[in-house]
Amino acid sequence: MKDALRLYVPQSNLGESFDLNQGQQKHLRVLRLSSGDRCEVFDGRGRLCEGILKIEKRTATILIDKLIREEEQENQLTIAVAPTKNVARFEWLIEKTTELGVCKIIPFVSAHSERTNLNSERLERVVESAAGQSKELWLPEISALSSFEQILTEDYSERWIAHCQEDIERISLETAFSVKGDHIILIGPEGDFSKEEILEAQKIGFQSISLGKKRLRTETAAMAVALAYSIFNS
Repeated sequence: MKDALRLYVPQSNLGESFDLNQGQQKHLRVLRLSSGDRCEVFDGRGRLCEGILKIEKRTATILIDKLIREEEQENQLTIAVAPTKNVARFEWLIEKTTELGVCKIIPFVSAHSERTNLNSERLERVVESAAGQSKELWLPEISALSSFEQILTEDYSERWIAHCQEDIERISLETAFSVKGDHIILIGPEGDFSKEEILEAQKIGFQSISLGKKRLRTETAAMAVALAYSIFNS
């Protein structure tokens, strides 16, 4: 089914009927779909199904009756990132990294952070929309806002911290991503990490990486990391 409407329905099991939410119902009306029409459904865990719509005046349901395919999650990249002061830029970051198949996104607060709160429900909606638009079958996990100290306790085989401190030796993204494994990369706020934070991370095994000669915005840095990982691991 080419260019079919794709809806996010968690736990999309064959033979089951699901009530669609208000946002999804609005989408159906915009596309002028009606009862009996078919659309695709993904569960955010790699499964793509197809179902038949039943649309009434105030409700809409979908009966899932066909499994199209199941995909394993290939991308094992987690991005831990300090939210930007401008929340729209952070939502853009969430949208684009979702499209590129990032496994997990962990927002955190560090010494130079300018934003210390997030609307988690809104971020989940951004993720769902981005995944449906890009045909991505896996939704990244969006963690609760953490502290920098909590981030350092995350258990990954490959741990990296991206920063702009020129007096601290850094390796390139290409070198970092040539190593196979589950990667976590820390990206700081607009004011970068403090030197103390960088040294603290290195002390427990995080390695420093460079994102190039230019000083990137937080959201641009996250996008660059996600895109590089997608290219080097394709």
